[in-house]
Amino acid sequence: MLANKEKKRCTWCLLDQIYIDYHDKEWGKPIYNGRELFEMLCLEGAQAGPSWITVLKKRENYRRLFDNFNPNKMALYDDKKKFLLCEVEIIRNKLKIQAFITNAQLFLMYEKNK
Repeated sequence: MLANKEKKRCTWCLLDQIYIDYHDKEWGKPIYNGRELFEMLCLEGAQAGPSWITVLKKRENYRRLFDNFNPNKMALYDDKKKFLLCEVEIIRNKLKIQAFITNAQLFLMYEKNK
């Protein structure tokens, strides 16, 4: 038994509290909620290049700027959302931001046709 009822953790998550929280509460656990799955799809796409901890540290900013990953709202984004490319609180990549929007549209098509 572990002393102080501490969880056994993977070594990759030990350097930062945000990583520890992700490891203990989310990593390796199935997700059945469509909105949560959609959020993870977007965040995984944002992670292409940067480290996962970089994305996790910006997660709340992504939630705020992308309407809490509401695919119904995101699918309607247009040129008015160009300001996202100037937001220092997220990874500013035009193709990744466009992928979020395209993924929202495709996600809604999938949900409609299930």
